[in-house]
Amino acid sequence: MDPVDVAFAFPKNEEGRNISEKVSEFIKKAKMDGTMDTIADAWFHDNRKNQVTDVKSLTGERGVLDLAAGCGCPPFCFVRDDETVGFDIDLLIRFCREYGYRLNIHNMDLDAVIPSLQNMCNIAAGGISITDGKNESLLFCEPYCQAENVVVVRKNNEVNAGMGFSSLVSSFEKSFVKEGRWKLILKGISTTIFISVF
Repeated sequence: MDPVDVAFAFPKNEEGRNISEKVSEFIKKAKMDGTMDTIADAWFHDNRKNQVTDVKSLTGERGVLDLAAGCGCPPFCFVRDDETVGFDIDLLIRFCREYGYRLNIHNMDLDAVIPSLQNMCNIAAGGISITDGKNESLLFCEPYCQAENVVVVRKNNEVNAGMGFSSLVSSFEKSFVKEGRWKLILKGISTTIFISVF
């Protein structure tokens, strides 16, 4: 699978367009001056001394960003020690510090992030991928990174991520053939036929 672009999302209105343009400007500058590399190293390699997490110091003279934070997506956005942190939060705090915004973080499930842009928030984060479907109803800023698609399978109560088709085949063979689950399907089919006949 091809990598996907990841960015912040905004409501498709004048305010969203205005904030999106400013965030895009900041991201382009951060890519050029090395700030983006610093943030990536801090969060993708858990280099805590370079992580920026303090939202209380933001001044807010230019306004407030209400952030819909999908907090189930580390290292982009997650809760650590009762504090919302991650790559996305770090990047936005640096943006707010430079542009004079305050940041109000609203933690929510990932499936509530996009709908919250309709009435509650003016920016959304949490490793949001840019797709054609989302482009119809949302605005996106300049992508700040690319993410790989992976397939996740459970093995011996541990979650492992992998791209290979062979891991899916192996999992199917183990559960369907070796553990005899095909018998349950066969029994279900025979029961369905029996009920249908009578």
